[in-house]
Amino acid sequence: MAAATPVAGAKLVAHGSAAQVYATGLKGGWPVSLLNARGQVTAERRADSLGGVLFRLVTPGRGYRLRQGAIRSAALMVFSTRPAPLSTTRYRQSSSARATAI
Repeated sequence: MAAATPVAGAKLVAHGSAAQVYATGLKGGWPVSLLNARGQVTAERRADSLGGVLFRLVTPGRGYRLRQGAIRSAALMVFSTRPAPLSTTRYRQSSSARATAI
């Protein structure tokens, strides 16, 4: 299968998610490296024919980057898959707050 070329004007757009890193705007069929905060390669994949890539089961943390050739993404944060505790900010209302009759 021949490698697809990127769409003219496409730019690398990368995001961290819950135990995942994904990106679009890559050169299709070319290798992509996932780098940790120290710059070490933790995983490698080839971008699909449309220029996308997905890395799964990534250890949560800050400072991840994607690299394809000389192009690097900005630093990314990978989140944990554990549920976050509910926010309690709604219970911190001032005592002067009053209900208004409608």
